[in-house]
Amino acid sequence: MQYYSSEKIVSRLGRQQIEHRINRRYLMTTTAEVVELASGSRIRTRTMDVSRGGCFVDTLLPLPVRSRVRVFLSKGGESLHADGTVTYCQPGLGMGVAFTNVIPEHQPVLEGWLIEACRERPADFGVLPKYAKQEEKESADRDRSTVRKLIHLLVARGVLTEGDAAALLREPTAL
Repeated sequence: MQYYSSEKIVSRLGRQQIEHRINRRYLMTTTAEVVELASGSRIRTRTMDVSRGGCFVDTLLPLPVRSRVRVFLSKGGESLHADGTVTYCQPGLGMGVAFTNVIPEHQPVLEGWLIEACRERPADFGVLPKYAKQEEKESADRDRSTVRKLIHLLVARGVLTEGDAAALLREPTAL
């Protein structure tokens, strides 16, 4: 049985942007409309996760990195409008949007959604607040290690392709 390190899988497929998130992301599905400011083109979709700093939207044809956008999110009768910038894209999966300006009257909506989502596990294992206790970091490290081992085992047994494995290692909610 042959195991591949996450570095080997990622290097085989080309290195994507290294993650440097500040805000914890939460699994959250909202309806979403993303408008590219330069062209006015609209994408109607949904979010996969949301944080104070942005969201990941599901789309087969993501906009180019650095595209300036306006994002309209709605969930449970509440809505949020924010300006943002596309920070990364995964063709066929979606794109990450960093909020640059949340409409002030919509900030409480975002905070309410995040408070509600706090009852659930964060969408990714690696983003911990700077003030996190050491044991929380160690627990997250064990979780990441376990997930990596499981992904490698699924590749070795032919259940996952290397491409799917690389996507999961970059973004646990990618598939």
